[in-house]
Amino acid sequence: MTDVKLNVPDMDCDHCVMTVTNAMKALPGVEDVQVHLEDKKVDVRYDQSKLDEQQIRTALDEAGYPVAA
Repeated sequence: MTDVKLNVPDMDCDHCVMTVTNAMKALPGVEDVQVHLEDKKVDVRYDQSKLDEQQIRTALDEAGYPVAA
C-alpha cells in the first residue's frame, strides 16, 4: 500500500468532504480516505498495482477539487 497526502484548497464545507470522499472511494485500489477540512488536506491509501497518484489527482480534478502544488 502507498500513502499520499494532497493539498486540496477548494474544500470548505461538509459537502466538499462528502464529494471528495466519494470520488476517492469510487477508484479501484483505494483502501482508505481521510479528509481534513481544517487543513484542506486529503490522505489517500491505495494499492499502487491498481492505481497511481496521477489517477487520484485526475479524479479530484474531475470532481471539482483540483490538487494544489
